[in-house]
Amino acid sequence: MSTAVAEYLRAKRFPEPNDYEVSPDDYLFRTMSDEHQPVEVRLDAAASLSEMGTLKNFGYLQVCMRVRLVYEDALEVYKISFQRSAA
Repeated sequence: MSTAVAEYLRAKRFPEPNDYEVSPDDYLFRTMSDEHQPVEVRLDAAASLSEMGTLKNFGYLQVCMRVRLVYEDALEVYKISFQRSAA
């Protein structure tokens, strides 16, 4: 599942994660707030962040935690893809 999310991030041209991203929420919020990113990327980040917030607000806490864990793994995979392409 995390590979699919990493592929989604790559396909949508999300920015490279920082070396020590604290959480998927922080990464998505940073991306959404970055005025140097294309509008489409910022909107996709906002939508993903909103989806996780909606799960939490409706009480689907276990599902929300699973989604966050998948995003954490996906960010690691996505970060590695930048390191490989630089080599």
